[in-house]
Amino acid sequence: MAKNAIGLAIATEEYGRKFFANGATPSGILEYPGTVKDPEKVRESWNAGFAGSGNAQKVAVLEEGMKYTPISISPEQAQFLETRKFQIDEIARIFPNSSAYDRRPGEVEL
Repeated sequence: MAKNAIGLAIATEEYGRKFFANGATPSGILEYPGTVKDPEKVRESWNAGFAGSGNAQKVAVLEEGMKYTPISISPEQAQFLETRKFQIDEIARIFPNSSAYDRRPGEVEL
């Protein structure tokens, strides 16, 4: 039980790190109605303009009928913060003498 609680906490942290490192924008696909001559160049250009937290909330301009389609869910949909709070509670149960153990479930500060 303790191993699973810690493992889920680590996985949640890893997901959060990757999500925010990529600008807190879900990954997606760029659709083009024709044939893309150099897909790697398009990918590099897209990542240069929109990947990373420094590029968060930028507006994309798509040309020649190109369309962006997100293919992953948001952290809200995945209940990211609720999972983190739950894992802190679960880990606190492993160490009953910690100050986190004395808090009521869901009242854990992140």
